[in-house]
Amino acid sequence: MSNSLIIVVFFVKDEDQSKLPKVVHKTRRDQSEISPLIKYLMFGFNIIFWILGFLIAAIGVYAWVEKETFQNFGRLTMGGALFFDPALLFILVGVTMFCIGFAGCLGALRENTCLLLFFSFALAIIFFAQLAFGTLIFIYRDKVKNEAEKQLLVMITSYRDDPDLQNMIDWIQRDWLHCCGVNSYRNWESNVYFNCSSKAVGSVEACGVPSSCCRPDYFHNNKQCGYGTLEPSAATHMIYTEGCVLQGSQWFERHILPVAIFVVVLAVLQIFKSLYSEKMDYVNKAADAAKAGLGVAGELIQKAAHSVSEVLTGDTNEKKDDVAQAEEKNQKSTEKKDGDSDDKGSDKHGEEIKSRSREFKETEDKKLESTTHVQQSGYNDKPVAIPVKTLKTSWPELVGKSSDDATKALKENGTFDIKIYKKGTSSASDHVENRVRLITDENGIVVEEPKVG
Repeated sequence: MSNSLIIVVFFVKDEDQSKLPKVVHKTRRDQSEISPLIKYLMFGFNIIFWILGFLIAAIGVYAWVEKETFQNFGRLTMGGALFFDPALLFILVGVTMFCIGFAGCLGALRENTCLLLFFSFALAIIFFAQLAFGTLIFIYRDKVKNEAEKQLLVMITSYRDDPDLQNMIDWIQRDWLHCCGVNSYRNWESNVYFNCSSKAVGSVEACGVPSSCCRPDYFHNNKQCGYGTLEPSAATHMIYTEGCVLQGSQWFERHILPVAIFVVVLAVLQIFKSLYSEKMDYVNKAADAAKAGLGVAGELIQKAAHSVSEVLTGDTNEKKDDVAQAEEKNQKSTEKKDGDSDDKGSDKHGEEIKSRSREFKETEDKKLESTTHVQQSGYNDKPVAIPVKTLKTSWPELVGKSSDDATKALKENGTFDIKIYKKGTSSASDHVENRVRLITDENGIVVEEPKVG
C-alpha cells in the first residue's frame, strides 16, 4: 500500500518527569490506493450517466412547463393519469440518474467512502428491482397482461387530455408497433372524443380513430383517414386493426436476441460498477483501518517507551540506593572491625606488637649498615660513596589514586600492614612502624598523603 506512516520514537532519559517519550506521526500520501484505470473509468462512465440524467430531467421539467402542469397540477392527477405522464417518467428517471451519477462521479474522483456506498447500494437496489420485476412478469405473465391492458385503456381514455401522452401513443401506433388500440381498433370507443355518441355534439372525430392508426399509404394522402372507421359498415383497409398488445408480443419474439443482449449488458454494467465502487470503498476502508491501526500502534509504542523509561529510571535509582546502602554498611562494618582490632591490639597484643616493632627496627638497621660502606683500593685512596637505598616513610604521589592502586604500590615497596580509613572517622592513636594508613573519601580515592605509623 502506498500510504506510508513513519513513526519516530524519542527516548528521553531524564529525571525530570515532564520530559516523557514522544511519538511523532508523519503521514505521507503520495498516490491513490486505487488503480488510476479503475478510478478514471468509473469517473468517465458516471459523468456521462450524470449528464444524461440532468438532460432527461430537464426535458421532463420543460414538458411540464409547456403544458402548464405546475399551474394546474390537479388536472394531471385526475383519473389516474399522473402515472402515465411521460414528462413525469422523464423527471423521475432523470433525477435518479442524476443523483446516482453524481455520487459515483464525485465518489470515484475523491475516493469518498460515503458517496461510493450510496452509489453501490443504489445500483444494487435498481439491479435487484429489475431482476424481481422481470421474474414477476415471467411468473405472472397472464395477470400482468390483463393489468397492462387495463392501464393502456386508461391511457386511451386520456388521449386528448395530455399532449405528451398523445404523442407517445401516436409514436407507438404509427412508428413502432404499427397497431391501433389495445386489443383492437375498437378500443378507441372508450375515448369520449372518438365515441359515436359524440355525433350529437357535432364532433368530426366521432366513430373514428386517431390518424396514427392509419397505414402509411393512406396517411400521407389523407390526415382524416381514420374518421368513420368505427361505423358498423365502414371499411377498415386504411387503418391498422391489430391491437398493440399482440403486436408488442410479436415484436419481442422477433427481437428476443437484441433485447436479451441489451438486458445482459445493462445488468453487467450495473454489476461491474457496483463491484468497482465496493472495491474502492473497501480499499479506502482498509487504508483508514491501517492508518487507525498504525495510530494505535504509535500510542502503544509511546506507552511502552514511557514504561521502559520509568523502569530504567527506577532501576538506576534503586541501584544507586543499594550501592549507597552497601557502602554505608561496609563503612560501618570496617569502622567497627578497625575499632575492635585496635582495642584488642592495644590491650591484649601490646607485647607482640612491641616485639615485632623491635625486630623490624633491628632488621632495617642491618640493611642500612650493609648498604652503606667505603670501598678502598689502597692506603692513600679516597673513599668512594656508593648510592644508599633509603627507607620511605611517606608517599605523596599516591594522593588522588584509588585505594586499590595505592595498596598495590605500597606492597611493592615492602609495606605489608595497610589500613584504610574514611576521612572524618576515628583511627588508632598508637604508632606502628610497619603500618601505613590510607585516608580515602566516599568513592575510595586517597585524599591525604599516606604515612608510616
